[in-house]
Amino acid sequence: MKIVPATGEDVTEIEEMDLTVKLLPDNKGELNPVFYIMSPGEDYDVTVMHLRLLISGLELGITSLDNMISCMISMMKSNAIESMKEMGLGDNPVELEKILGFIASLENDGDEDSG
Repeated sequence: MKIVPATGEDVTEIEEMDLTVKLLPDNKGELNPVFYIMSPGEDYDVTVMHLRLLISGLELGITSLDNMISCMISMMKSNAIESMKEMGLGDNPVELEKILGFIASLENDGDEDSG
């Protein structure tokens, strides 16, 4: 999936500083976030403004990813409720609470790590 600015312009070929975040597995198979910054060449003049603008880009990315997660969880809840209704379990609050509780645990999954 590629996300481009509202103008629709593909920015992948523009030579400018680049910050990349990836998830890499460790020895235990756990995923860990890592990042690296690249410049177009050794003679590229990196300034404090450039680095602060990268931080602004990260903040935009964080907000966008948080919105994507919220939408995904909302869709999961809706799909779970709809599936239960289709199976005739829509009136069973215990089963519904179990499913919604599991989905809610996904919402809070990262909170312990960031605290």
